[in-house]
Amino acid sequence: MIFHQTLRRFGSKAIFKNALQTKRNFAAFRPNRNMDDSALYQTNVEDKISALVQKTSNKQKNIESEYVLNCFMQDEPGILARCTGIMAGRGYNIDSLVVSKTEVLGLSRMTLTLKGERKQIIQAQKQLEDLNQVWAVVNLTESRVIEREILLIKVSLIGPSFDIETRDKQSVAMKHKLTIESNRRLGYLKELSSMCKANIVDVGAEAAIVQLCAKSELVDVFIKLVEPFGIFELARSGRMVMSASAKISFFEDEENEQVASEEIPEDLSNLPPS
Repeated sequence: MIFHQTLRRFGSKAIFKNALQTKRNFAAFRPNRNMDDSALYQTNVEDKISALVQKTSNKQKNIESEYVLNCFMQDEPGILARCTGIMAGRGYNIDSLVVSKTEVLGLSRMTLTLKGERKQIIQAQKQLEDLNQVWAVVNLTESRVIEREILLIKVSLIGPSFDIETRDKQSVAMKHKLTIESNRRLGYLKELSSMCKANIVDVGAEAAIVQLCAKSELVDVFIKLVEPFGIFELARSGRMVMSASAKISFFEDEENEQVASEEIPEDLSNLPPS
């Protein structure tokens, strides 16, 4: 009664109706008055967790990951076209492809970097192994590997907005100004290259060529860093991958045997009698 009188005295009819409707909604939400707060909290938690699990399971479908395959094959004409034809026919997205000779005469190594689902990659690996010229296909995705990629990039030393075709029409004072600006930009490029462990392999009046041998992620970062200079052209070799040394120490076998001997035996007292 006091609540109703206060609303009628200080509020309008609309506020009074809204308050009554809120009270009715709360009563309808909690039909069982004997339900305590812990049971109500548990019900809400179960509903939220079930909805969260359902959303998470739906989002995890069709996840594409990056896979690295090493393919050892005979050095014969047309084998590369057959391998890439299999990938293209199945719709696989090839991010990088590197082919080179190995230390074995007549044997080549092809490093493939693919993006797709795990089932698709396993199918692609089996299809490559079915070729007669392919000796083996090794999946290095989950292995400890050494990865490198070579980048050659030609960077402008006179600014990205300078027109090279009009350089002969410039006055002597303008050419001196361009020379000073070129030397200043070259100093910045040397500092940036030293921080990223890159090497300047060629320098000219208008541009410089930088070589970088690093992981693919660092190559991407370096390209973004030198974009303000102005990029004339660039070339990337693609990802080259080799499995790391299997044995780190000559005493590795002895250490493994010692650890195996020190393992605690299983407790069989809780097992039922046979």
